[in-house]
Amino acid sequence: MLDRLLDGLPDATAVCVFTNWLGWHPLIQADHERVERNSKRDDPHAPKPEICYGEREEQRVREHENPKTDRFDLVFRKVDVLERDLNREGAQEQPPCTNRNARELAEAAPRHEQHHYDGNDRHQEQRHPRTVATRRDPAVVPYAPAMAEVEYSVDRYAARVTINRPDRRNAMSADVMRQLRDAVAAAKSDDGVRVVILTGAGDQAFCAGADLGSLADNTGAIAAHDGRGELARLFRDLWSLGKPTIARVRGFALAGGFGLAMACDLVVAADDAVFGTPEINVGLWPFMITVPILRVLSPRIALELMATGRRLDAAEALRLGLVNRVVPVGELDSAVDELAETLAAKSPVAMRLGRDSFYRSLDMRGDDALDYLQSMLTIMTLSEDTAEGIAAFAEKRAPNWRNR
Repeated sequence: MLDRLLDGLPDATAVCVFTNWLGWHPLIQADHERVERNSKRDDPHAPKPEICYGEREEQRVREHENPKTDRFDLVFRKVDVLERDLNREGAQEQPPCTNRNARELAEAAPRHEQHHYDGNDRHQEQRHPRTVATRRDPAVVPYAPAMAEVEYSVDRYAARVTINRPDRRNAMSADVMRQLRDAVAAAKSDDGVRVVILTGAGDQAFCAGADLGSLADNTGAIAAHDGRGELARLFRDLWSLGKPTIARVRGFALAGGFGLAMACDLVVAADDAVFGTPEINVGLWPFMITVPILRVLSPRIALELMATGRRLDAAEALRLGLVNRVVPVGELDSAVDELAETLAAKSPVAMRLGRDSFYRSLDMRGDDALDYLQSMLTIMTLSEDTAEGIAAFAEKRAPNWRNR
């Protein structure tokens, strides 16, 4: 566009046009060549005409080899500065980034302290957010993303895990899935955590599914295939957590986000929640979320939703048994906190063994499940928490769980 604009104009005029287009005042007026010629005409020491001709020829040769480069150097440097300013402004619209390495993050994190909740004290000291521990070594965080796309905090007995991408409707990239797994691992290793709350930032979406753009960035078929399994690994982590999970849903819970909510033990939804599997509309199928959906929904209804992409409002989701409670938006947090407190007041041992046996028996034949559950009952009766629970019941007092 610039070449077309300047073609056919004298060089000096082209400079003026271009600099005025950028909002500059030209350094030299357009008639500078006439002034220079007149000054040389009146100069008694002006060079010979043939020498001037030779110099002009030399100048034309140099301009042919490097056309307009010297003349516009200053102009293009200004353009570069403007581009850098625009890029900087664009970067400022994104969440702030940090480049601290993993070990520095781990060392900066507050030391974990054991905390036991007996279900009776509502005024225990609040626990502060801390860095997510890794599945491999709680003292080191090998995965340290530039942006905190998953927030993890603990308040007394409840760990809160928040997908922090409201501008993308909390869509899950591969990094987000890995951070979610790290958060689940941190909650599992913390004896003070009795319940995990999973939610999304903002008021538009719990999670709108997978970030298709990030999944397309995988290089190589093997890497792409392995990356798609990260969601399945997250589901397994949730089911083997040993502690109850609550999905706090507001807004959209679609595709992978729908599956993530269904992978939680309990779901509390605001009345503006929307559930669905829209993958079929873009030529895909909700393969990875089929298992968690079939664990809570009849196959016939599940297949209808997958094949049509139809969405469910909160009322229909409650009627079909996909959610446990639907409350007004203003009551969502209090309803979630109330349920979390109820769960946290139960025996951690009974909750862990009972919850694990529940999910395991879902995948077993009836006879095998009965034999397995009989063995689990015997194991449970040998625990100190069972003895404490029975004693507290007989003595008409609140139990003091020992988590063993």
